[in-house]
Amino acid sequence: MVVTEEPRGPGRPDSPADEAGPDDEGVPPVIPRGRPTLTLPQVADRFGVSLSTFKRKYRAAFTAAVAPVDKPLKPGGPRPQPYQYDEAQVDAYLTALRAADMDTAKAAREPLPELPAGEHPDDLLTDKEAAALLGVDPSTVRAYAVTGYLDSEEVNGSFRVRRRVAEARRDAGDQRHARDRDAAEVAGWIAQAEQGKRPPVTTAEVAAHYKVPDYTARRILARASEHHKTAHSDQKQPPTRANRTN
Repeated sequence: MVVTEEPRGPGRPDSPADEAGPDDEGVPPVIPRGRPTLTLPQVADRFGVSLSTFKRKYRAAFTAAVAPVDKPLKPGGPRPQPYQYDEAQVDAYLTALRAADMDTAKAAREPLPELPAGEHPDDLLTDKEAAALLGVDPSTVRAYAVTGYLDSEEVNGSFRVRRRVAEARRDAGDQRHARDRDAAEVAGWIAQAEQGKRPPVTTAEVAAHYKVPDYTARRILARASEHHKTAHSDQKQPPTRANRTN
C-alpha cells in the first residue's frame, strides 16, 4: 500500500510543523505525467462532506494513507500551494473506505494505485523545477509565461509547466534564454562574493567569461543583481497565512 508516515501533529497530520519533515528530502513536487489531481477541499467534496467536517473526521486517516504528489523538495522548503492529491488514489481510498463501512483502519489495508515513476514529457513542473531545468530563476520562468515565451498551465491554482515545453525552450538555443541563464549563473557569483568566497563580480569578468561586449556584460550583471536581490528577499520572507493552511 502507498502510505505516508504516521501523523506527527496531535490530530493535525498536515499542520505546518508536520508538512515538511525529514522524510520529505528528495520528494519532487512534480505532478507525474499530468495526472488529474484534487486539492483538500475537492477531496472533502468527493467524501460528500464540508471541509471542516472532513478535517475533523477523516483528514488524519486520509493523509496517513494518501500522500500528496507535491511535497517539498527539502525539509522546511517551499511547496506549491495547495497540496495536490492524485485523483485515482483518492477515489481508490474512498471506495475502500465505503466498502469497509467507513472504517478507516480497514480501508488503510487496501492497496492504492501506484504513481508512475521516472521522468515523462507530460510531467507538470513547478516554477522552481522548470527554472532548474532551464538554468534560470523561478521569477524568470514566470516572466516567460506572462509574455508567452513559455507556455504554462494552472492546476487547481498551482502554476505548472509541462516538462516537454521546458525542455523545448531549453534546447531552442535562442539568445534571450541564453542571457537569462548567464544572469542566473552570475547571480550565484554575487552570492559567493557576499559570503567572501570570491572577489567582487565585475563587468570585465562577465565580458571575458561570456565573450560578450561590455554593454552586454553590464546588462547581464544588472539582471544578475536583480535575481540575487529577489532570491535574498524570498529567503527572508516569513511564511504567509496561505503557506500555513491547506
